[in-house]
Amino acid sequence: MDSYETIVIKEVDHVATIILNRPEVHNAFNPNMIEELTTAFKYLGNDQNIRAIILTGAGKSFSAGADLNYMESSKDFSYEENHDDAFRLEQLFHTIYTTPKPIIGKINGA
Repeated sequence: MDSYETIVIKEVDHVATIILNRPEVHNAFNPNMIEELTTAFKYLGNDQNIRAIILTGAGKSFSAGADLNYMESSKDFSYEENHDDAFRLEQLFHTIYTTPKPIIGKINGA
């Protein structure tokens, strides 16, 4: 499996744990995290060794939602850039929704 910048994946006894790993910004989603999560859920969903996936966050918070610094930088995006950005997030949600493994949210903190 690839190495990631914004998430950590641990596997124990056929269970994969995906850890959102941007605790300094309360695990806020940015484009890199969205891409890495989409890739990880696709990979783990197809891994015959994995029976379930746990999603949790590092640090004090599960996730603050969208990264406000990124949102600020996107204010000057063109229509096409905004569309593509929204499509990538939709792809992540669709991938999670259609992953053929049980997914458990281990929500911590705020």
